[in-house]
Amino acid sequence: MIGSIRPEHGDRVQLIRRPDNSYDSNAIEIWWRDARFQLGHIPRREASELAPLLDDGANARGYIWTGGDGDAWSAQVVVFNDDIPTGWRVRSVDEAAQELDS
Repeated sequence: MIGSIRPEHGDRVQLIRRPDNSYDSNAIEIWWRDARFQLGHIPRREASELAPLLDDGANARGYIWTGGDGDAWSAQVVVFNDDIPTGWRVRSVDEAAQELDS
């Protein structure tokens, strides 16, 4: 594939639990276009709260908020579910990337 891929605002993404991930047992992958392209992961802090809900059968839905510029950490995803903790705050992908770098 030549070039970069850029999802658009409103595109549906699939949230796939990966409890066998060697780096994070709460890992949740983000896939786009019927699971043909992996965009990344839910940030670790949010995944630690969302993973148990998904494991219990919650039906969380994810949508692209901004498609980014095609580079790593540039897309933003919005997750919808009635059981998402009310204490969650909106944070940018840049904040999540900085957390990983620290």
